[in-house]
Amino acid sequence: MDDEKLLELQAELHGLRIVLTIALDLVPDQRQVLERLKAIEEDLRKQNMLAGTIAVVRSYREIWEKSSPA
Repeated sequence: MDDEKLLELQAELHGLRIVLTIALDLVPDQRQVLERLKAIEEDLRKQNMLAGTIAVVRSYREIWEKSSPA
């Protein structure tokens, strides 16, 4: 994969993260979302999914943990 295509994919991923972060701010039951993200991450590990897939889910879980009220 050439550098230009890689940069394009990184930009698309960054844009998706921004949109998802905004959407997550609108969800009323934040605790339920956090628990679901944890379960999805664990399930992906059990399925031996690609590290990049797990990393994206983990990234959103971490964002959610930081932004969720205690």
